[in-house]
Amino acid sequence: MTTLVMPHGPTPSPEPVHTPSGPIRYVAVRANLLPDELVTSRRSGALKHRVLAGLGAVLAIMIVWYGITLWGTSSARHDLSTARNQNKTMQAQQTKYDKLVQAQQQTTAIKGALAQLMAGDLQWKDMLASLRGAAPHGVKIDSISGTTGVAANATTSGAGIGVFNTTGKANVGTLTITGTAPNKDQVAAYVDALGGVQGVAAVYPTSATTAGSGVSFAISALITSDALGGRFSTQSASSGGN
Repeated sequence: MTTLVMPHGPTPSPEPVHTPSGPIRYVAVRANLLPDELVTSRRSGALKHRVLAGLGAVLAIMIVWYGITLWGTSSARHDLSTARNQNKTMQAQQTKYDKLVQAQQQTTAIKGALAQLMAGDLQWKDMLASLRGAAPHGVKIDSISGTTGVAANATTSGAGIGVFNTTGKANVGTLTITGTAPNKDQVAAYVDALGGVQGVAAVYPTSATTAGSGVSFAISALITSDALGGRFSTQSASSGGN
């Protein structure tokens, strides 16, 4: 049996030893040695405490909200009761003035009836004053006559003088004015002035004759619905009455 002897290699050099230059640091090793059952129990207890705290907060909020609602309802009922008492008091006081209220209502009804009744009334006093006031200097009015109603409607309807009314207002009567003037120019001026009187339309001279140093004339005209409105009408009341 042959034995082979291997030559020895170089002896390995020892590993260098590092000498720490600073303080020695210790590694802290921690281990949780508690059983899993105990850890789970503790976590469950903490969770229960949190749930109970949340429920307590919700319950406290509901109690506060209920208290506010209850207070609001009580306040509203108190206000309603106060309003009802005030209403009863006012109704009791109103009965003291029933006669006055009835008198006011009757007055209003009477005014309405008068306004409706007198809506077609013509205030001749104002009309005559307007006709005389429109006369130029030197024109003297001798007479003014007018008609309203059925006879006037018969005269102004159809092919009568009503066709000369271009105001668009209804014909309600006729006028005839007689007088004297220094000349025919003054008569023409009076005819033009009458055209500006409210409630007068279709003014035209029917005659103009020389008499001495002047002219005698006669003028016809129509009375329109603008001249209507009695003392109790709404229009006269709003304008201050006649």
